[in-house]
Amino acid sequence: MIRLTRDRDPDAVPAAFVGAARTKNEKRLVDQLPTTQFEFDGEIWKKAKPQLSNESADKCAYCESSTRVVAHGDVEHFRPKSVYWWLAYCLDNYSFACQICNQVHKRDQFGVDAIAMAPPANPSAGSLAPDPLDRDAVDTFLALCKAEKPRFVDPYVENAELFFAWRADDVLREVEMLPRNKSGAKRKRALATIDGLGLNREELRKVRYESYRPLALLASLYDKLHESDRPELCIAIGSLLEPSMPYAAMRRWFVHEVWALPVP
Repeated sequence: MIRLTRDRDPDAVPAAFVGAARTKNEKRLVDQLPTTQFEFDGEIWKKAKPQLSNESADKCAYCESSTRVVAHGDVEHFRPKSVYWWLAYCLDNYSFACQICNQVHKRDQFGVDAIAMAPPANPSAGSLAPDPLDRDAVDTFLALCKAEKPRFVDPYVENAELFFAWRADDVLREVEMLPRNKSGAKRKRALATIDGLGLNREELRKVRYESYRPLALLASLYDKLHESDRPELCIAIGSLLEPSMPYAAMRRWFVHEVWALPVP
């Protein structure tokens, strides 16, 4: 899991989430009050899928597996709409997730250590979620997200790489995801994220190893090369650490933390 950044260019943000369309979407929710059983229109959040996919390079925001070949990607509500109904059509509550992470593991799981977010006292169309092009509204929303202290790590809100470490097993031919910290809140949240999203499911551990092994072989050449040839090797390794690469966080961990190679 790596840090993701939302594209707030007016030409990139889907029209369904700004202006009159945004107000219309929220009116659908307000008109259903005071019900607790909302009817949602999935066609609305599907309009965010191209942008979300671009932001994560067609990878699942959680497990970093490519969705181009092996699985479809979902528009995933980080804060589940079954609880946070007022964020059902909130672009800043979405991520791009594979169906296994989203539908099999996360589903409606969510928890916080502090109550910081609630619908407006007097809900009205246009007041439920931040306009993604309103910087002040977005900053206020993101501050509330952090204040809630969610148990899952949100790759759009914080640097996810600060929470996780990795361990390769050459006998079992798999790579396991671990908490980076030995104790404390970060360890607790890392464990909750790993368990809640199924990030150590067997097939994922195996496919991560397939990505790790060629990188390990390249890294093993560093000390064997003449000093003048090492920069070229580092450039080659660095290209494998780009955000668009599957399992970039895992690769960066081994290159920087385990092998301590001078790769940017």
